[in-house]
Amino acid sequence: KSKMLSVINKRLVRKSIDMFSEIEEQGEEEYLKFWNNFGKYLKVGIVEDADNKDALGKLCRFYSSKCEGKDGVTSLAKYIEGMKEDQKDIYYVTGDGRAAAERSPVLERLKALDYEVLFLTEPLDELMIQSLD
Repeated sequence: KSKMLSVINKRLVRKSIDMFSEIEEQGEEEYLKFWNNFGKYLKVGIVEDADNKDALGKLCRFYSSKCEGKDGVTSLAKYIEGMKEDQKDIYYVTGDGRAAAERSPVLERLKALDYEVLFLTEPLDELMIQSLD
């Protein structure tokens, strides 16, 4: 791969991430339209692009035990902001869809502690979350 193509690639990726962030700043409703169409590709980017995984991770949205409704999602930043003082880890449950994740027996204990739990509902989600460290 030529050095010039590598530089162009880096600049295009950086510009794209900046544009995604601008969409996010327009409001959650507008961003959810984008997320529903392109979120899967951002998740792939986290797994494949170690240099930009943190920036892409900030743009991700997850179903959560404390978010209601079909579009009830949260970002990792909001999740971390809402963590209990004694909570040291990010908790998540995997399942084939939100309804399956909500029926997980593990969820009972964490709900009793009033911890928010992320629902990872796509096969790529678990790999992606592990890539974020």
